[in-house]
Amino acid sequence: RAFVRSQSTTTVMPREHMKQLILLNNTDSKYAWENQAQPNFTIDDLDAVEIITTIREGIANDRIPADYFTNEPLIALERLTLLNNGQITNAAMVLFGKDLGFHYSQCLLKLARFRGTDKAEFIDSKQVYGNIFQLLGATMKFASSYLPVASTFSENDYFRKDTPLFPILALREAIANALIHRDYSAYGGSVSFAIYDDRLEIWNYGLPPNGTSADNLPLLKRSMPRN
Repeated sequence: RAFVRSQSTTTVMPREHMKQLILLNNTDSKYAWENQAQPNFTIDDLDAVEIITTIREGIANDRIPADYFTNEPLIALERLTLLNNGQITNAAMVLFGKDLGFHYSQCLLKLARFRGTDKAEFIDSKQVYGNIFQLLGATMKFASSYLPVASTFSENDYFRKDTPLFPILALREAIANALIHRDYSAYGGSVSFAIYDDRLEIWNYGLPPNGTSADNLPLLKRSMPRN
């Protein structure tokens, strides 16, 4: 039995706390949640088109070696290290899974447009379940519906120039990071995207890297991805 001490009080360590410590201090990636095999799922539970599209776009952007190219989804998953002894992993399901709401309740995105600068009144609110690609698309669509765009014309040009309030590429990168680096081993929590009159907020579920806090996180000189 494990215990945790806080100031002068000693209590039994909660199961979730113990689980987090084991995951944080285990350097063997084969025990990580995302690498665990799920024998009840097959390639039919994944979006095969999205898998092949990912391979093609990764090669086109020099993020994946050219010799990874294949039109076979299972071979693509193997080359992306998303199989464990030939079985679908949790990571594969989070990335490419279909109908995730029942088995992967943590693959949840909350979208909201608030009136004013607090959460007192909703203009719109949505909850979306899906894989990372679906959630990224849903967030960008929601953002385009509510973020203002300035339209201007130059003196020597007949075409209108539209400038969104936030740079689209920066916004997409921020949302992608929130989706990719949340703690998917916890079945609660979600990624949230909220638009207010004076700001937008992106939030995901997870603890800071081991040994860090919110105060010293900006002082880190290295990247410490959670997964």
